[in-house]
Amino acid sequence: MSFSQEADYSQFPTEVMERIAQQLDSAWLKLSQRDSHPRPRYRQFWHWLLTPFYWLTGQTSDAIINRLNKNIKKDVALTKDTPFALELIINRPHFEYWHSYVLARLSAAQEWLEHSELRQRILNRLNTLQQQLAERQQQQQELQSRLTTYPATDFYSRFYTDYHPLQIRLFELSWQFQQQEALRRKDEVTISIKTYISVLNGDWETKRQFRRDWLTVYRDLSLLFPVFLSTLHSLRRLFPYLHSGCIDQAIIDEAGQIPPHQPFPLLVRSQRAMLLGDPWQLEPVISLSESDRDVYRAKAFLHGD
Repeated sequence: MSFSQEADYSQFPTEVMERIAQQLDSAWLKLSQRDSHPRPRYRQFWHWLLTPFYWLTGQTSDAIINRLNKNIKKDVALTKDTPFALELIINRPHFEYWHSYVLARLSAAQEWLEHSELRQRILNRLNTLQQQLAERQQQQQELQSRLTTYPATDFYSRFYTDYHPLQIRLFELSWQFQQQEALRRKDEVTISIKTYISVLNGDWETKRQFRRDWLTVYRDLSLLFPVFLSTLHSLRRLFPYLHSGCIDQAIIDEAGQIPPHQPFPLLVRSQRAMLLGDPWQLEPVISLSESDRDVYRAKAFLHGD
């Protein structure tokens, strides 16, 4: 017995049908299979002898069906208002039909439920994708609208007019955050400042400690003094030891006025460097020794005999 998958099982009384199926299965085990199968003559005679015993003990087909009807009567009544109404059992053929019918309906209902759940999941997924598609289309329209009004001039040429206030605000907030971080770690920062001052004053014991903890000291100092200003000659005073990378960003101004070798101590201490200057500027003035000046005068000027 098969049923179309298109049937609607939304009103199927599953729990009621399961209880009825249990009673039908139990009755099926109790019913004698000998009534529906041919058997030898001696077994027929034996069955005829046992008939009074079956009748007295309530093991006849009619007795089993009567007890079955008594057990399923309430549940059968609950199916009357559904499209899957059942009837009480009349005889064994009637029992076999309804037994197969109930089992087939339970199987079909389970299959229908699985298909319904799968269909609902697909619909939910489809709705989600449609919403995402609508959102993406809205974002695309907004981007296209912004592109039509976007300035055609170069970003860097209008940065200082269009975004300069935001840049100032960003700098102010960054500086405030850095100050708050220094206050939060004030104990550590205070110790680092004292250590750095002792190093500048030439305390040998502190210098040995500074060689080991220089990264922590510079990190804490940068919270209060993010920028150091120095000449190339005074650099060793502020950064007395050759710690590679202790300066994050070095900026050398008027680089065209200094000899190329003088920035070297700064460069080896820096992770990054920026040199600013006019390459067409006059070369820097370099002091010459007396012997160099004599050689220069001998080559640069004419001498009469």
